[in-house]
Amino acid sequence: MKISHETSLFALTKTVWNVLTDFPRYLEWNSILPKVEGEAVPESELKVALHLPGWGRRNIQARVTGCIPPKYFSFESRHPWGEWFFHEEWIFRMKEQPDGVRFVAEVFVTGLSLRFRRSKVENALNRAVRNLSEALKEQVERIENAA
Repeated sequence: MKISHETSLFALTKTVWNVLTDFPRYLEWNSILPKVEGEAVPESELKVALHLPGWGRRNIQARVTGCIPPKYFSFESRHPWGEWFFHEEWIFRMKEQPDGVRFVAEVFVTGLSLRFRRSKVENALNRAVRNLSEALKEQVERIENAA
């Protein structure tokens, strides 16, 4: 399953990147991923608090799968039973535009557990990706307007 949301941000790519990779400040603006510990470095381990609307908060172990400053960041997590049961990858891309940045947030989810709760997971992830994108937009535009 793929969930995707795009939004235009009236900010510099550098500003978007700095906010997106400043994990200690996530709690200030990011209710979906309110806590991320680790570094935005390929293959590094992350401790992530994930709060999906309607599901509550869960803590996951994740691994950075991609980091190309200032345009691409991704991480993945697997269920403790294995990837066959549940696997998710979160991807964030920034595309420069003449008036700012096109931000794309995507989540790819696979695994047997989807068979039993696909619509609930899909609904929660759609809301989460949209909420995260809108919160990021507010945060980076607040920073740009203050500068």
